[in-house]
Amino acid sequence: MTGKGWMPGVRYYPFVKKKTAPLGFSLGLYYRRMNFEESYTGEIRSNNPFTPPNTQTVNINSKAKSSNYGFTMAYKFNAGPVIIEPLVGFGSIN
Repeated sequence: MTGKGWMPGVRYYPFVKKKTAPLGFSLGLYYRRMNFEESYTGEIRSNNPFTPPNTQTVNINSKAKSSNYGFTMAYKFNAGPVIIEPLVGFGSIN
C-alpha cells in the first residue's frame, strides 16, 4: 500500500496577542487531499473443513482518492515541556 497527501490548514487565535507560538483558544479551517494505491499478487488458500484444500492465485489492485474539508476549534496549553491541544471539528469527506 502506498499513499500521499497534503493537508493545509489555517488557524486564528482571537483572544491571544501576537506571539511566535501562541497558546489558547483557536478557530481553524482545513482541507485534506489524499491518494492511495494498493496492490497484492499472491495466493489465497481455502481453509474450509468441508471441502478439499483449494489454492487460488489472485491479483488485486485498487486506487482511492479522498478529499476532506471542515472547521475546527481547539485549545492549546502547556503541560510542562509538552504542548497539548485538544481539537474538535466537523467537516465533509468525499
